Amino acid sequence: MRVAARTVLVHETGLVLVQLHGGPHAVHWACPGGGVEGQESLREAARRELLEEAGRQDAPGQELWTWEHDFAFDGRPVRQRETYFLARTDDLTLPAQDPDPVDGILTRRWSSLEELDRAPEPVWPPDLTTRLADVMNPSAWADPPFARASGRSGCRIRW
Repeated sequence: MRVAARTVLVHETGLVLVQLHGGPHAVHWACPGGGVEGQESLREAARRELLEEAGRQDAPGQELWTWEHDFAFDGRPVRQRETYFLARTDDLTLPAQDPDPVDGILTRRWSSLEELDRAPEPVWPPDLTTRLADVMNPSAWADPPFARASGRSGCRIRW
């Protein structure tokens, strides 16, 4: 099983940073992230991947959920467990660098939940917007502590 980490970077206006991935795997929208390297922790991997893929230095904070799925990468089957971390920002800046098509990243953008729901391409995980409904509530940002309730389908965040 491949182990990966992703950062859900949420802007105070309720936008989330997503990237459109293409070959060598199926086209889909996802939060920045990727495989754990060496002895790094999941949080360290999430931070490194956010910097490598999106040029952002935001620090991943609270662990949100874990998602396991199967997909094909360059024609090979992959089973992957992804751990998602929350990072919040008031900065919409994206780097001048272009996305990395060699790594399969075609474009990146700030997106609302409604835009993701209407995207013609699949979104990974498929229930991302449902999972983010509470996380992306900007009115809750004044009180950062939150409780976590976990279950088989992930965890639910309450502000």
